[in-house]
Amino acid sequence: MTAALAVSAAVSSLLVPAAAWWVTAADRRRCAAWERRRLAAVETARALSQRQQGLRQEHETLERTMSQLAGLYDLTKRLLLTLDRREAARGLADALTGAFPQAAFRLGLVSPEVGVPPAVLQLQGDGVEDASVTPDDQWVLAHFLRQPVIWSVHPMVGMAATADAEVPEGLRAATAFPLFMDRALQGFLVADHLLPDDVERCGILVSQFALALRRIRLYERVQELAIRDGLTGVFVRRHFLARLQEEVARAARHGSPLAFLMVDLDHFKQVNDTHGHLVGDTVLRELAALLRTQVRDVDLVGRYGGEEFGIGLLDTGPGPAQVVAERIRQAVATAAFRAYDERLAVTVSIGVAGFPQDAVDTAELVERADAAMYQAKQAGRNHVEVAAGLPRR
Repeated sequence: MTAALAVSAAVSSLLVPAAAWWVTAADRRRCAAWERRRLAAVETARALSQRQQGLRQEHETLERTMSQLAGLYDLTKRLLLTLDRREAARGLADALTGAFPQAAFRLGLVSPEVGVPPAVLQLQGDGVEDASVTPDDQWVLAHFLRQPVIWSVHPMVGMAATADAEVPEGLRAATAFPLFMDRALQGFLVADHLLPDDVERCGILVSQFALALRRIRLYERVQELAIRDGLTGVFVRRHFLARLQEEVARAARHGSPLAFLMVDLDHFKQVNDTHGHLVGDTVLRELAALLRTQVRDVDLVGRYGGEEFGIGLLDTGPGPAQVVAERIRQAVATAAFRAYDERLAVTVSIGVAGFPQDAVDTAELVERADAAMYQAKQAGRNHVEVAAGLPRR
């Protein structure tokens, strides 16, 4: 019995380590499998987290893009609805200050006339404000005339680089955009403290404004052609009479005087017959230019007929109007009109009528001045006649 127990104990002692070894190996295999699954789950979770973060960034980018497109659409729609430069500038101001609240903007519009400084507007969230031209504006304008690409203090590809010593102090945090239309510089936008990442978006808005400005200028040109005589540059008869009627009505409301001059070239048919119509056209063009120099900017000058011109002198009584008419007559008589190889001396006859002394409305005012002009013709031409001494119909 004792021997059997001893044998059994010996066998058990041999079997227990073997069983313990077998259980540990299985556990290790299971643990290894679990660890692989855990690592795979962790990697999957990490990938999902990265994907979620990427989707969040894409969503934020998409939202910014949608917001930018909405702002661009709103600006484009607003610009399409106006033919006024200042209103267009207000639309640009709203778009820029809404998209880039940290930046400040100045808009310069270049005059087509040589030597005339640009008109500068300060663009703000509540609209636009006239500003004086600064040396910084002149520097930007001169720079774009030399190098017509976007300029920025930020070193970015595709932009003009300038040494720091050359940049004025007021532009040390600026980016400037040129406004080009038909290959000519029409203006510029200076953005102060614009972030580098915002330059491209700002440039898109500026490009939309440039397109609108081109359309507005084309409209203004069409309007100008509709009211200006193509040969002489003064008002056409229809527009001139409409403006004269407006001023007569204003004079009647305020009790202020107004004078009308009818100016007619003497012997103009003889000029055409002797020298040709091209020379005659040149004489008319030079006469119109001379008439504009003899009156104020507020006065009206129009081509009334073939060789007849009308002049409306605002806030001017008959006495001063006669003085102006005599000055014009003398200026024409002493001027040397050059046409091609011809040098001509011409004279004018002028009739003067005043409102309300000589007429009760625009039609009678023109009629009285015309009658006075014919009296000047009968008096020998190169003469000024006033309607005050003529009988009224």
